[in-house]
Amino acid sequence: MKTMTENFDKLKFDNSLFWKNEPKNWCIENNSLTIQPDAKTDYWQKTYYGFQAMNAPALVKEMRDDFYIETEVTFDSKKKK
Repeated sequence: MKTMTENFDKLKFDNSLFWKNEPKNWCIENNSLTIQPDAKTDYWQKTYYGFQAMNAPALVKEMRDDFYIETEVTFDSKKKK
C-alpha cells in the first residue's frame, strides 16, 4: 500500500494535494494547516428542508485504490456578528 505523510512542516504541501474551493485565508504555521473558510460555505446535502451546498474549502488528494486515513483535526468554531 502506498503511503503519504504530510506534516505541514514547510510553507508548501505535498504536490499531490490540491484545493477544492481554495479559501481566501489559509496558512501553515507550527506544523499545522489553518483554514479560515469564507462565510456561507458548507458541504451539507439534501437536508429535510432541501438545503444543498458544495462550496466549502477542502485540501484533497485523488485516490484510486483502497486506503485508510489517519488525521487529527481541531477547530475553533466562531460565528461572526
